Amino acid sequence: MNNTVAKIAWTALVVAALFMSGCGPDQISFEYGKAVGDSVNGISLFADMLRDKGHKIIRQKRLSKRLDKVQTIVWAPANEAPLDIETVGWLEDWLQQDANRERLLIFVGRGYDAERDYLKQIASNASAEEFEVRQRQYNQGRQSFDLQSRWIDDESEDLWFGFEDGPAQPTSVSGPWSAGLEPSTVPLDVGQVLVPLKSYQDHGFVVAPQKDRKRPQTGNRFREGDVKCNELLVVDDQPFAFEIVGDSRSRHRVIVISNASFLLNFPLVTNPQRRKLASAVADECIGDVAILETTATPPISSGLPDSGQKWAWIAQPPMRYIVPHFLFWGVLYCFVFYPIFGRPKKVKFHPAKSFGSHVKAVGEVMRRSGDRDWARERIEEYNQRSTKH
Repeated sequence: MNNTVAKIAWTALVVAALFMSGCGPDQISFEYGKAVGDSVNGISLFADMLRDKGHKIIRQKRLSKRLDKVQTIVWAPANEAPLDIETVGWLEDWLQQDANRERLLIFVGRGYDAERDYLKQIASNASAEEFEVRQRQYNQGRQSFDLQSRWIDDESEDLWFGFEDGPAQPTSVSGPWSAGLEPSTVPLDVGQVLVPLKSYQDHGFVVAPQKDRKRPQTGNRFREGDVKCNELLVVDDQPFAFEIVGDSRSRHRVIVISNASFLLNFPLVTNPQRRKLASAVADECIGDVAILETTATPPISSGLPDSGQKWAWIAQPPMRYIVPHFLFWGVLYCFVFYPIFGRPKKVKFHPAKSFGSHVKAVGEVMRRSGDRDWARERIEEYNQRSTKH
């Protein structure tokens, strides 16, 4: 993990410099869930952990056939909204597409935003003149997040999990991911936690396939048989992270994490203990990993493009920038190498061959032989043959 440690150290230095200089939200990014860049709310450090463990990382902005090449999907939606049947059905079909291949989906709830902790920390480090401004920014960020985070009733249920209020002051941490951790050193945000459903068979459903999809979408196969849940991280007897196992061989799993309070860049930089939890999540990943950078309702690409949309990819980034350059240089190449510019070139053609040229060539051969008698004999022989004819 040398590369990850080095990047974490560098990011920590940058954050410390921002604190010392009093830089606020205008100088730093708060974009959520991105696997690249230095956003406070990004997961680029977690992506580096995965690379250090030997996983190939791809970034994906939609559900498409490209995901068939990976074994793990990490999905931390950028907003909180109920998961729709079509999205869940597509992902459960992806899990079950190959019965003999292990696949894993890691879903991270949107119940935490690192912007609040960042603004709180810079407010505490600001000078007396800046404290009021920073405190106001912190309060505005907290109110904004609290408003958007209560998108569903605590007693409601989604297709993978339910909702409960978490403990205000956690006193105990347990589960396979909790080895060597204490609540005092791992401040998890447990305002609201995602909990397993009482029964997953009650949520069986079928999604009608679109006419241009290669495979139908049915959410039933993952829920057939004995679906079981295993707790991975428990805070005060409430599950903070758990896995849903869809078959007896545990080849197809969904890991649900209540929020990203130990996966985002800022928490990883400011608390070394949280990196242990992030490392435990990274250890669960298998094969190539796709990081899904979407909202809670990601777009779904059809398996077969419409005939009228076959060339639509040219208008999409990055091809919309690359293709014009290729066209420009291609046209320029044709103008330089193929057209004929200027006056026509004069070509000297050789005159038609004559009998005199033949006599001259034979005489030249005789001269080069250096034998005068042999040359006279050849001439006499020619004269005799020509006289007979």
